[in-house]
Amino acid sequence: QAQCRPWPPTPVPAPRPAPRRAAGGAPSGMLADILTVCALVPAICLILRAANYLAGRDRIFWKFLAVVGGLALGHAACLRGRVYATTALLFCRACFHSRVNRLTGSEWPTHATRELPQPAPDQLYLSAFFDVSVAPLRLRGRAPEGYWSLTMFDLSAECFFLLNGTSRPPREVFIIYLLGPQHRRADVSLEPGALVVQAPTTMGCVLNRIYAADAAAAGRHERWYAQHFSLQELSSRNRPYSRLATVLPGGHATQHLAEVARLAAWSDVGMSTLSCLASVCVNSCSCACARSGALVCIMPTVT
Repeated sequence: QAQCRPWPPTPVPAPRPAPRRAAGGAPSGMLADILTVCALVPAICLILRAANYLAGRDRIFWKFLAVVGGLALGHAACLRGRVYATTALLFCRACFHSRVNRLTGSEWPTHATRELPQPAPDQLYLSAFFDVSVAPLRLRGRAPEGYWSLTMFDLSAECFFLLNGTSRPPREVFIIYLLGPQHRRADVSLEPGALVVQAPTTMGCVLNRIYAADAAAAGRHERWYAQHFSLQELSSRNRPYSRLATVLPGGHATQHLAEVARLAAWSDVGMSTLSCLASVCVNSCSCACARSGALVCIMPTVT
């Protein structure tokens, strides 16, 4: 696993030990079972009451069909709602452990830091779990040379914003205001040319990727990120949101991101996007592709 560090990097007096792998079983399967039972019990009770009312208590065959139909409908509803419930739980835990609204950078992957030795292509990542329930965020960056992309995901791991090198020429400065669903655009004082993005949920993830062919290119990109990228929370005390508040303190999210990827692998329905998102943050995209073949089709849509 690649080590993650707060961005911009700060001098460290002693080398930081590599994060330990998360151990233990994944609770996502237990959570899905609990949700399934909670949804099936009231569905069965309602259908049995309807069957008794319509067919009478002596018609066992219709009761049996009602029970089977309730089980099938409840199971289908749980499979569909399980995706959103599980992703919401994982994002809440990630935001709790990794300190929200702070960019975190990953080191260039090597054969020693990869779970699988041949992910293609090699990329550097900047990621941040955001929380706009109180105040909007201001993201400022300068488009680097070569391939890069900036993607935003909501609480259900759906992509709602995409910016890449095809839409911004190199060295052009871009400013993005990220608003929550409860905010209004009139509440934000905008600079000329700034983009306003309305997040569908108050929590989510920002992911920036850039291609790095070798360690020298990775070093240049890291210096570029440290100099030209920043994420700031707008003050919620004064309206409109014009004053910039202090950036929230960050933390090392590698261990928890690895746990998110491990938990996502336990969910067998609709979890490919979350597996991809959590895996690329720790530079283990090939591991996620090995777990789910659907990632090969999903990757170009979120790149």
